[in-house]
Formats: sequence, structure tokens, C-alpha cells
Amino acid sequence: MNDQEEILLVQSRWNSKRFFLFYWFVIAFLGTGFAIGLGTSVLSPKYSISSTAAHPTIDEPWHPEDCTLCHSEQVEKWNETGHSVAAIKVNSTHVEIAGSRNVTQEQFDSSCGHCMATGWDNSTGSVTYWDYGVTCASCHVTPGETDLTAENCGQCHTGSNHPQYPDYNMSAHARSYDDLLASGHASDSCLHCMSGQGTYTEGLSLNDTFLTSVSCATCHDPHDATNELQLRKDDITELCGECHGTSSRHTTYEMFTDPKNKHNSLDCTDCHGYELHDSEASVNHTWVVTIDSCAQCHTDNVTRWAKIEEIQGDISTLLSEYETQLTNVTAKFNEANNTFGLTNPNVNESYILINEAKALVTFVQSDQSLGFHNPSLAEEKVKLALLKLDEAYEKAVNASNTKPGGLTPGFELISILTSLGLLGIVFLIRKKKQH
Repeated sequence: MNDQEEILLVQSRWNSKRFFLFYWFVIAFLGTGFAIGLGTSVLSPKYSISSTAAHPTIDEPWHPEDCTLCHSEQVEKWNETGHSVAAIKVNSTHVEIAGSRNVTQEQFDSSCGHCMATGWDNSTGSVTYWDYGVTCASCHVTPGETDLTAENCGQCHTGSNHPQYPDYNMSAHARSYDDLLASGHASDSCLHCMSGQGTYTEGLSLNDTFLTSVSCATCHDPHDATNELQLRKDDITELCGECHGTSSRHTTYEMFTDPKNKHNSLDCTDCHGYELHDSEASVNHTWVVTIDSCAQCHTDNVTRWAKIEEIQGDISTLLSEYETQLTNVTAKFNEANNTFGLTNPNVNESYILINEAKALVTFVQSDQSLGFHNPSLAEEKVKLALLKLDEAYEKAVNASNTKPGGLTPGFELISILTSLGLLGIVFLIRKKKQH
């Protein structure tokens, strides 16, 4: 091969490489452009997937299919809920309500549509709405923004047939966040239970301006019907225990589920949610226990209610005895501590016993049922606390019979004599060596 042929061969190879690089560059460029176009215009024709704003370009009316392309999982779960089938158009004249009965279109528009349709409006005198059923737009009033307040749910869950919202307004749940702020010791760690968003949102802060009190969505998941009544847990008592059993200050769950409780096979709502209304549509969302709650199982109402008062009276008596004893023991402990200090073993043990007694009683008091959730366990803990206080009192009294550091009377003299004896022996040994 001469020089000219070699040059032509090198040029041919370089041209091949350039063509190969150009080919792959074109593919990469076109592929990227196609992917971008697919992501913004084909998959989501109304708004950009990457938009951080609350879907600013979406137009009303908007429907679940507008959400499906980006929120397919949520829409798929919502399709299994009762909200999705609250109303279904059967034909030109009838609408199916909650899968159980048909009404005429006129009946639906006049009596049902304000709750069973989304975007319902009759302000112009002509009823219009976007969708049959309770769709995404019912809670996401503006796309990308969520309204899971009890007030929003209460637009429909109210009245004689659906009294959940009026009941809720009479409950402590409706005041939880306001009560927290008024308590004087609010912190971010409280928001898991005291804010409505706490059970389904992480990283909440008191600086967040959207926080509300415990609301419907705290317990019910709007998107998921896996559990009965769309509850966030399949065990009702465990769901209540998410807040009523999370620390030493909220011990209801531990108290109620303890084996000593004869009613621990029941759910919290069996008593606290007993229906007080004529309607069978819901449980009582005030969560107040009445004599009728017990009457479900115990027909002798008067006797059973008297039993409740008896149990709570017995625990109240024990707690009063505890408070009196605690005052006496604390006074004796302070006297011993001021004289000898915690370095004295008896004073230190008295201090430990007092705190153990306090922890036992705090557990009972934090349950807030005055022992009724578990009479046996409540009585056991308060009586054990009284025994610990008795022992703490004895330790404080015995402290006066010891010296600081735990030295018993006369021990210093014995120590001095022993030291002198040892020095004498050393002296004799050294003197003997000198001889």
C-alpha cells in the first residue's frame, strides 16, 4: 500500500466515525425532544407535569380523567370508594343513588345533586354540575390545592340522616388545635395528634398556616376504601390508639387493651360511638358515652350506670388518698434531703420511690376514664403507688439515723482506730528492721 492509498483509507475511516456520531446525535436529540413533548403536551395536554404551581392552566369544569394521567394511583383508589358511585347516570330520565335506588332526574336535581354531584350550582336558577358522584374537585376545589377540613365534609354530612358534622362540632376533636395553642406548651411534637393533618402528613410545624383541628380526614382516607368506612387502619381501637396511646400522657390504648380489661375485645366506638340518633347512617361522632351505650349489652341500665359511678368513685377515693400521702411524704423527703442530700442512700432511695409512685398514678390519670377502661389495672397501680410512698416515707425517716455518705453512727471512730492500728504496725516493723 502506497502513501496515497493509506491516506484515503484513514479518511474513509474518519468519515465512517463522523457518520456514526452524527447518527446517534440525531437519535438522542430527537428522542429527548419527543420525550419532552410527550411529557408536557401528549400525556398532560392541559398543564405541565413539572409545574410547581397549583395547575394554573387547567380550565373548569375538570373531571377525574383530567387527574388520571398524573395521579393514576389516587384516582384508581378513589374509584373503589362510595364517593365515586354516590350518583350514576342511568339514562336520560333517571339517576342511581349510592347503588341502591333510582330517582328521576328532576328529583336528583332538586334534592340530591347538592351532595351527590360535583360542581353543583343553582345560583342562576338553572341547576348545573360537572360530574355525577363526589369527585376529585369536591376536595381539591382548585387543582393542586386540598380542602380536607371538617367544614368541607360537613356540607353534605349533616342533617337528620347524616349527623356526623353536627356531632363532630360538639366533640373535643373539633377544638383540638385551638386547645393546643391555648395550652401554653404547644410544640411541633404535639401536631401528630392535635392537628387534623397529623396522621397523614409528616414534618408539620406550628409555623404552618394551614393546620386545623382533628377532622374527618384524620381518621378517614378520602382516597382509599381498603378498610371499612375508609378508615386509615383496619382496627378501630388501633386507629384511636394512634393518639390516645402514644406516650405516658396518653395511656388510654394501653389501659383498654390490657388483659385485665374484661371489655378489651370491643372497639372504642362500640361504646364511644354508640348511635344516639334515629338514623342508622352513622355512629355518634361526639364520642360521649351514655347509659344507652351500656344498654347494648347490659339491659339493667340503672344498675350498670351505678356500677360505673361506683368504679370511678373507688378510684377517685384512692387518688385522693394518694395526693394526701404524697404531700406528707414529700415534706418528709424535703426535710431529709435538705439535711443530708441525695448522697445519703436512704434519701436517694426515697427520691426514687416517690418518682415511681408518681409514674404509676400518672399512667392511671392520663387514661382519663377514672379507672373505668380497666378498673382492675387502675386499682392495682394506685395501690402500688401508695405502698411505694409508704416505703419512701420510711426511707426519709431512716435518713436521720445515718450520716452523709451512708456512714453509720460510730463508723468514723472505728475507722480512726483502725488507721491508728495500721500505723502502729508499720512503725513497729520499721523499728525492728533498724535493729
